[in-house]
Amino acid sequence: MSFFSVLAAVSSLTATAVATSQIVPVTEDSGFWFGNFTVGNSTNLSLLVDTGSGDIIINPGLYKAGSNAENLHENFDNSYGTTQSNGGGTIEIKGPLYSDIVSIGKLSAKQHIGAANNQTGIPHDGIVGFGPSSTEFPGPNAMAFVETLCRDGDLSECRFGLALNSNKTGSLILGEVEPSLYKNNLSLVPSSESWTVNADIYVDGSISNSDTSVVMDSGTATIVGPIDQVSAIFNSTGIQGVRSGGSLFGYFPCDKPPTLGIGLPSQSDAAAAAKKHSPLLSTTTTLFNISSDQWAIANNGHNNCTALLSGQDFGESIWIFGQAFYTGLYVDHNMKDSVMGFASLDSP
Repeated sequence: MSFFSVLAAVSSLTATAVATSQIVPVTEDSGFWFGNFTVGNSTNLSLLVDTGSGDIIINPGLYKAGSNAENLHENFDNSYGTTQSNGGGTIEIKGPLYSDIVSIGKLSAKQHIGAANNQTGIPHDGIVGFGPSSTEFPGPNAMAFVETLCRDGDLSECRFGLALNSNKTGSLILGEVEPSLYKNNLSLVPSSESWTVNADIYVDGSISNSDTSVVMDSGTATIVGPIDQVSAIFNSTGIQGVRSGGSLFGYFPCDKPPTLGIGLPSQSDAAAAAKKHSPLLSTTTTLFNISSDQWAIANNGHNNCTALLSGQDFGESIWIFGQAFYTGLYVDHNMKDSVMGFASLDSP
């Protein structure tokens, strides 16, 4: 899911604990990925793992304060976009703020917690943001869970990875890179704090848009781009575009999905990295195509399917690549060096 506004919360890294790493399971449901967390005295919470936001919000009635909980006597009011399984939708969530212990596996951190007091529309039990400096909660001390783990020195390396399989199972890798999960080398790309990269968009093997800002958002189920650019892709591939409100949706013959992918790094970024001889960035472009079995988000019968690609205008010419892109890939999020790494899974 994506925030409509971002309040930066930048912190320095100070080691105060024994650093570690771990791999925990995640599962997919309706286009979103979920991990098992404990928040205060609320155990076995199935929270949506979202790289497009930075806050932790628990659905109404599920948050139970732990012994270390603090009532912050403030309220939050968060707005999210791309909240539905078709890539559309917006939600506004409100409620009181607390500070409490959040745990996954053997890792724990004291976090701001939003206890929603309205129906959120977020599936399962709530959401945990993995977007560093993307918190929308008020106050100077709010930061993403993984950001707190880095600040406190709890992670061996200030990074996390997602390895999401096509069979609805996957792994969240915290504090390390796990090469046994992927093929070849990671394609290394510079990124911003909101996990935005510069990429070339390919349609049927040819570049459609060069040097495009792409937000890598595990909390969005589909692929969303600017309406004019998506409309051009629909026209070139024979997809029927239909406007609905502020969105453009597409319909195609189920047995003839087009091929959409991105080149990482972009050709221009790869050339620049080659000139700089940077060990942190790749000097050749790798094309990552979305699997054909991800293209249909709904089968409407009579060989007509709803496409995973849709158009929305966010006020900027940006794309959002969500779960449909992540599936079958290992995606490393290196917070220390502001670099993302991409590779095909060894067993997708």
